[in-house]
Amino acid sequence: MKNEPALTFRSSRLAARLAALEVELLAFITPYPSDLHGLPHLREVSLLAGFLADAEGQDVERAMVAGFLHDCERRDDGADPRHGERSATKACLLAPRLFPYLDAAAIARAIKLHAGGITTQDDPDAVLWDADRLTLVRLGYRVDPRRLSTSCAKRLVKVGAVDVLREHAAAAVQGV
Repeated sequence: MKNEPALTFRSSRLAARLAALEVELLAFITPYPSDLHGLPHLREVSLLAGFLADAEGQDVERAMVAGFLHDCERRDDGADPRHGERSATKACLLAPRLFPYLDAAAIARAIKLHAGGITTQDDPDAVLWDADRLTLVRLGYRVDPRRLSTSCAKRLVKVGAVDVLREHAAAAVQGV
């Protein structure tokens, strides 16, 4: 990826924000104890959502909060079709209390529908959905650009840069 210094700076800036969010949110949630859908995944999706939101001109903090909470009520690594709904309910309770300046309804809507496999033109939903989908390789799936909503995520897949972005996110998370 030709702009890696900017990516590294952006990753470190987002990682600093993630560290602060994590302190606030972990007082109220207990992530599922798993590398697939637990804390490492919440961190990665939060960072990727922040990266996509920044690239798409969206609210970075709202995206990162949604990313951190999107699987916060997951109960297993297999089929858990109601986890989005449960996680959205938790977000509705936490977001107004911890982040009253953010649109809690938008966060909850994005979380509730994130696992449906649909695409959207609604950018607040799109950045979360794409951030989560960019991590599907951890489950053995290939990222399908037809299932992505943001132009940034589609470009990342087209140029083969998803792995580079995920490596930067993983490096940034190690410092959290």
